[in-house]
Amino acid sequence: MKRRTVKILLVLGILWKQMAWVIGQQLEQSPQSTSVQQGQKVTMSCNSSSTLTSLQWYRQEPGKQPVFLMILIKGKEVKSQGKFIAQFDEKRKNSFLILEAAQPQDSATYLCAGSHSAPQAATTSTQTLQLGPQQPLLFSTFFLFFFAQFLHCVQARSTLCLPICQIHLGQLSADEEDCKVCKELETK
Repeated sequence: MKRRTVKILLVLGILWKQMAWVIGQQLEQSPQSTSVQQGQKVTMSCNSSSTLTSLQWYRQEPGKQPVFLMILIKGKEVKSQGKFIAQFDEKRKNSFLILEAAQPQDSATYLCAGSHSAPQAATTSTQTLQLGPQQPLLFSTFFLFFFAQFLHCVQARSTLCLPICQIHLGQLSADEEDCKVCKELETK
């Protein structure tokens, strides 16, 4: 009976230490918001207070599932996918997703998911991209850290295992009629 109690206490002690470590993790996004003209460069950042095993970028259009863009594993790694370039710093704590020439159809939610050997706390932040003086578009960047097994679900594109909070940005497009509707909604 004593051995069993000691094992349970040991496991509880380890879990307690892990929880304290997880709570202490920080994730920051910068800048909070930005305005650019159509064709300008947009940089989204994902910054962790601890080293990551891997970092993945996704793009999600309103009402649709996230679409995998790329994964970064090595320090100093730079990858490109279509019009996007992603960078991972040497210490594997910070990543940047760069869009060289923003277009209205680039309006979407961009997600950053980092894997770690222990579970991480989730935080969110939003970047606003405004193309031209009258065409508001949104870039929301979610920074999600979750158990490694969830990342495997994401890679398999399963719809049942993503712990992602959904934000409905509305239907935004380059169409002038849609922009008029967006402007009307903003003034209400």
